[in-house]
Amino acid sequence: MDYREVFIACIVDEDSGFARPESGTLHTGVFSYLPLKELETDFDFLVHADFLTPADRQTIKQELPWNREIAQGVVECAKDVLDVVAGHNDWWTDLGVFVPEGRGDTFVTTEIVDKIHEHVENSKLVRDQAGQRIKLDDCQVVDEHIREAFDADQVEEAGASRPIHVEHEDIYRTVKGRNSLGLHDFLQSHEVTSPLEELTDNTRKDTFEKIYNGLSTKSSWKQSKTLSSTGIPLEDGRVVGTDDVEQVYLPPAELDLGEFETENPLQEVRSSLNIVDSDLAEQEEIRSVLGGNDVDELTEGALIEEWLQTVNWGSLSTNDRHLAAAILCRAFTDGEWEVGEDPLALRLQSEDGSWLSPSGILLGEAYAPTVTDDSDASSQDLQAAPWFTTDTVTENRGIFAEAGADALRTGPRYVSEAYLETFDELDVDDWRPFLRKLGVDSMLDEKHTIGALGELFVKLQLEAKQGVDVRQAKIGRDLDVGSIGDPDGQIIEVKSTAESKQDFNLNTTQTQLLEKEADRYRVYRVTEALSTDPIVRFADAETARSAGTFKLEFSSNDWQRHSSPMETRSSY
Repeated sequence: MDYREVFIACIVDEDSGFARPESGTLHTGVFSYLPLKELETDFDFLVHADFLTPADRQTIKQELPWNREIAQGVVECAKDVLDVVAGHNDWWTDLGVFVPEGRGDTFVTTEIVDKIHEHVENSKLVRDQAGQRIKLDDCQVVDEHIREAFDADQVEEAGASRPIHVEHEDIYRTVKGRNSLGLHDFLQSHEVTSPLEELTDNTRKDTFEKIYNGLSTKSSWKQSKTLSSTGIPLEDGRVVGTDDVEQVYLPPAELDLGEFETENPLQEVRSSLNIVDSDLAEQEEIRSVLGGNDVDELTEGALIEEWLQTVNWGSLSTNDRHLAAAILCRAFTDGEWEVGEDPLALRLQSEDGSWLSPSGILLGEAYAPTVTDDSDASSQDLQAAPWFTTDTVTENRGIFAEAGADALRTGPRYVSEAYLETFDELDVDDWRPFLRKLGVDSMLDEKHTIGALGELFVKLQLEAKQGVDVRQAKIGRDLDVGSIGDPDGQIIEVKSTAESKQDFNLNTTQTQLLEKEADRYRVYRVTEALSTDPIVRFADAETARSAGTFKLEFSSNDWQRHSSPMETRSSY
């Protein structure tokens, strides 16, 4: 054979594009010039040649070189057509019309279809998402959400094959038969962080909207797995996954983050937190997906907790210390933050300007300390008690030293009123329970403090009575015979309580002392020890013995109410 002609004719639609023919005999299939049963194939064009057939004319003889040569002619012609169509400015979108699927007659599949597929795989015929010609082996079909959110370069940068153009996806599925790359697998299995962080302001919002639109269609489990790897855009431009950081927060809807900027004592907190880009978080789809996967809204409490991990109180100015305390108070009042069990390193300013631990300081009159709050701290009006002053305490510091009430050895210290001027929205009723929760007034819940206060009051009352030499009295809670010394001095045991309860117990040492030193032993019971005017009752040894036991429980009938007023009480 010296010459042959092979033509491929195609139907053209109204828009001058290639159209797929209708199915049925004489419209599609493989034919011989002689009558031949239609061989079903997936061609979208007609193959009509002088194939050699068996006597029944039902098939094409595969073993004959003649038939294989004709088939090779069809393949070569198809290659030419594919090359021309692929390079045409308008026709390339219809390239799939000339790429048959692999089902049908064995001869046709083996001798024509498979060889056309091989040519398509190894030649730059298809186009990628960017419209560039590319080999089929170098691209893949991707989820529509990937195609919408990422361009071809970004997909490739993430380590995946470039996305094939949507017009050529059917060719890929015909030849390769693989599943498309889903958004979930792409975000979870490929390095998408870098391309996402390189997005410009103009494309960032649009990209993440499309990503989250795709995520919203997935199951909650797939969303969670994806977001654990990457895909969460932060306000600083980073893109993280929940497994990459300790916590990610949605920006607050009501909290003013501007308050935590550079002029504020919490200035470093915001930069250390992982906060979702506020512009993106405004998108309902994004906020919904993140919120459904345990990304909580940032609270003032979270900011404070983060800040407390690193704050150096010593480096803060006086104003910033006041402001920090006010922020803590406001968050506590609003229920955004709770004072933990571990004591804070927070120091509070007292009225004399010193900075003390909350446990070493008391509420002053400006904080209405007589009001009881839910903090379980004892209410008190010691600040108004004329017998409880810096002078009376320091002159009798031995009482407090022996009792172990070291916080009061130098006199009472009260919280500065400067805190009340920090935030207008905070008043006394906000500050009082907060300060008590921090530990202010907590010393008044200690038995040794109550004991020392009772001893001080009894001592001052005895000094106010004529004829009583308190210097000769042995006032203390741990007295024993060996420590008394002066045989003529009084031995005074003081039992104090902040309550009005009169009953109490004497321990073994105290009852033994009562027996041995009956003539000069006195027991004083001080009730309401935190008030401006505590009540004092006393009993001598004889009264104590009359109770019939040395584990004494005195009732009000066993006691004499001290009827002599403190003559110099007003001077204290």
